[in-house]
Amino acid sequence: TEPTKTEPADAVMKQGNAEILKMPKENLVKDVAFVLLRKTALVLLGYIICYMNWSVILPIVTVCSLVWLETRTSRRTKRIRNKSRASSMTKEELLQLVDELPAWVMFPDRERAEWLNEIIQQIWPSINSFIIKWCRGSLQTKLRKKFESFKFEDIDFGETPPKIDGVKVYNKSSTRDSIVIDFDVFYDGDCEIKFSISGTQVGCIKNFQLGAELRIVLKPLMIKLPVIGGVQIFFLNTPDINFDLEGLSSVPGFSYLIRQKIESNIKKKLVFPNKISKRFSKTVQAAELKSLEPEGVLRVHVFEAKNLERKDVTGKSDPYVILNVGAQECRTHVIKRELNPKWDYWCEFIILDAFAQHLQFKVFDQDDLNEDDFLGSGVVEIHSVIKEGETDKWFQLDNAKRGSLHLRFTWLGLSADYSSLNAVVQELKQLKVADINTALLTVYIDSAQNLMKVKPYKKPDPYVILTVGKKQQKTSVRKHTVDPVWEQGLSLLVSNPEHDSLIISIIDKTTDIKIDHFVYPIKSLFDKPGLQISKEEFELSTSGKLIMSLQLRILTNELFDEELFSESDSDDELIRHNSTKSASSIASSKPGIVHNLRQNLNGKIYTDQLVTRVKQKLRK
Repeated sequence: TEPTKTEPADAVMKQGNAEILKMPKENLVKDVAFVLLRKTALVLLGYIICYMNWSVILPIVTVCSLVWLETRTSRRTKRIRNKSRASSMTKEELLQLVDELPAWVMFPDRERAEWLNEIIQQIWPSINSFIIKWCRGSLQTKLRKKFESFKFEDIDFGETPPKIDGVKVYNKSSTRDSIVIDFDVFYDGDCEIKFSISGTQVGCIKNFQLGAELRIVLKPLMIKLPVIGGVQIFFLNTPDINFDLEGLSSVPGFSYLIRQKIESNIKKKLVFPNKISKRFSKTVQAAELKSLEPEGVLRVHVFEAKNLERKDVTGKSDPYVILNVGAQECRTHVIKRELNPKWDYWCEFIILDAFAQHLQFKVFDQDDLNEDDFLGSGVVEIHSVIKEGETDKWFQLDNAKRGSLHLRFTWLGLSADYSSLNAVVQELKQLKVADINTALLTVYIDSAQNLMKVKPYKKPDPYVILTVGKKQQKTSVRKHTVDPVWEQGLSLLVSNPEHDSLIISIIDKTTDIKIDHFVYPIKSLFDKPGLQISKEEFELSTSGKLIMSLQLRILTNELFDEELFSESDSDDELIRHNSTKSASSIASSKPGIVHNLRQNLNGKIYTDQLVTRVKQKLRK
C-alpha cells in the first residue's frame, strides 16, 4: 500500500514508544554503572593532577570541563524547548511540519540521490546555456505575438542547479514490460531575467521557484541491445511555480500574462497527458512508446460552496471553480453576487496513476476590470477516493480566511466489454445532466499520405483536430509536407458511443484552411475484437489516406462496494441535488447510503444518483 503523509509521524512515535517499553533491564543497569564510573574517573583525575603537582594542566582541564558542561546544558535546553513547542502545537501544525520534510524522509520507498545531484551540479552550465537559447528563441517568438517588440535583455539562471529530493523506482509487479521512475524535483535558484519592450526595460524576474514530480518511463524492455526501446518523460501533476516580478512588469495584467504563458508552455509540453518521447530502437512501434495507458477516470461533481470571502464592493463575490489533474482543466460557470453558490457542475478527468496524481481546485471571484481575486484552494489525493471510499466530502479552503467547497467523486474503471454499455448509456440519460461521459476513446494518429496542397506552389503545414461532441484534441504541426507523420496518441471522453462520431479535420497551420476531413462512427468499434483497431488506412473525403489506431473503453463504476437499496418511506430523503433539502442535511442523516448507494438489479449496475431518480419515477 502507498504510504500517506500522516504515516511517517505516527510511525516514528509508535516506534519510539515501542523501543522504550522493550528496553531490557540489563541496559538500565549498564547505564547507571556507566554514570557512576564516569564521575569516579573525574574525581580520580583531579586527585592525580594534584598529587603529581601538575598545576599548569589544572586550569586547562577546568576550562574544557566547563565548555563540555555548557554545551551539554545548551543541548538539553534546546531539546526541552523543542519538546515544549511541540507539545503546545496542534496536530494540524505538527503535520504541516512533517509535510515540509524531504520526500526521502517522508516515505520509506523514496531514496536520496546525492550522486545524481552531483552530476546535475557539473552539467548545470550546459543545461543553463540550452535554456537560455530556448528562451531567446521559441519562447521570445511566442511572446512577440502579444508584444511585437518584446525582447529578453539579460538571462542568468545563476549557479544553483535544480535538485532531486527523492527517487522511487516501481517494482516489476506494478509495471508491465517497463521501468517507471519518479523524481521529486525542485529548483530555488538565484536566477535573474531582464526583458524589455520597444527597447525600454520593463521588468525583471527573480527568485524563480519550481517544485514537481517528474516521471521517466523506460519501455519496452528488450532482450537485445539497446535493451530499452525508448523513454517517456512527463510531469504527473502541474508543477508549483512561483517567482517575483519587479519594475513595470509587476502590474497585475502583465504579471498575470507572463505567469500564464510560462505555465501553459510547461503544460503543453510536459504535463500529463502531454509528454516527451524518444525512441532508441527502430524495431519498437511508435504507438507502443507514444501512447499512455490510463488507469481509469475520476468523475467529479462540484456541487456547492458556502461562506466564501467577500471580494466585491457590494459585499458579495462572483465565484467560479477551476479544477486540474495535470494539464487537464475544467471550469465551472460563474454565479453572480453569491457567497453560498450552487454550481451542480459535472466533469471527468483521465487518470494515469491514482496513487501519484492528485486533483487541484481553486476558487476565484470574477473581476471584469482587474485580475480575478483568489478565494481559496485545495488538493484531493485521488487514491483516497478508491482506498477510503470518500465520495462525498466538504473541503475547507486553504490560503483563505474562510469558505468550504462541497465535492462528490466517482471512480470509473475501464472495460473492454461492450455488454456493460447498454444500461449505463440509457440510464444516465435519465439524470438529465449535461456532459456526463460513458466511454473513453483513445486515438493514435500515425500518418497521412498524399494530402491536397492549399496553394499550388507551397506544401502545407498540417495538423489534426479530433472532435467528439464538444470535446477537441489537437496534434502537433508538421512543417512543409503532404505526407505528414505525427505518431501521436490522444484521448477523448465520449458521452454516447452509440450515436457520437469521431470527426477528424486536417488543417493547414499557415492559412487555417481545412485540407481534408474524415468522419468515423464510434459504434463501428462495437464489432471489433477488444473494441479496437490497429493502424488501419482510411480514405479521406477529398484525396489521400489517413493511418490511425482506435481503442474504446467503457467507463464502469466497479470499485465501490454494492449496497442493497431498502424500500422505506425514509428513502424520500434521498432526492436529487437540486431539491429544497440541503446536501449537508442529507449527508448527516444517511452518510453511509449517500457515500456508497448502489444496487445490482438484473446484472445492471446503478449509480447512487440513478437509483434515486428511478425510485422517484416509480413512486409517481
